[in-house]
Amino acid sequence: MKKTHVMYDGYAINNDLISKDKFMYDFLGQTNKTIFNNQCLQTIVPYFNGKVKVMGGVSGMLLGDNMHFTCHTFSYLNCVFIDYFGDEKNGDAVKFLIDDTFKTQDYSYCDDNENKKGNFGKHLIITTNNIKGFIFYQNQIKNILRDIEMTPIHSLLSRRVDEETFDLLQLIAESHISIHANGQIAYIDVFSCKDFDEQKVMNLFPKILDAKIVNRGISFPTEDEIIEKEKALIKSL
Repeated sequence: MKKTHVMYDGYAINNDLISKDKFMYDFLGQTNKTIFNNQCLQTIVPYFNGKVKVMGGVSGMLLGDNMHFTCHTFSYLNCVFIDYFGDEKNGDAVKFLIDDTFKTQDYSYCDDNENKKGNFGKHLIITTNNIKGFIFYQNQIKNILRDIEMTPIHSLLSRRVDEETFDLLQLIAESHISIHANGQIAYIDVFSCKDFDEQKVMNLFPKILDAKIVNRGISFPTEDEIIEKEKALIKSL
């Protein structure tokens, strides 16, 4: 089945909505039930990353059959980053649920074949036909964490049908890493708000068919703007 990668950047979102753990539980639960028939593993993690407290938030993850759905919130900055990788037939339903939930006019969907400038971070998206097995790719996630110095903040989520059909999702303080293999193709996605050396990741995967960079956060505040928001927050306390 044809795959799609929906990437949503939402801004000017109600702080009271996205600052609560319960929101993430409810949002993931609704997504899992209405779109994926409660077939997904589900978890949420509050986190903090960056030089200033306003970079804190809540991350939620769904992992299912050759798919993942992730949501990263930054409540003090009033923004949300969502990713859905999975069957194309579910793409419109995912977009409808996102739009209906956040109801903001300040948002964008990033097509995975476009390279746009962004202030938040980037994806490195790789496809390969070298399916070397579940354990190999499980170890490669550890190697990615080591080689580009990312910080895991939750145990690895995994789903395995056999040695060539499996799904892996690693939440990191910087965002997430996913690998989906369907017996013929493996899709690798490294998404991080911290810059990293793409070549170090690509060196881990032989026989790459395609590799591309997608930048996120066109309207995300710059580092100087984030620091000013932090100062204003401290002053208001």
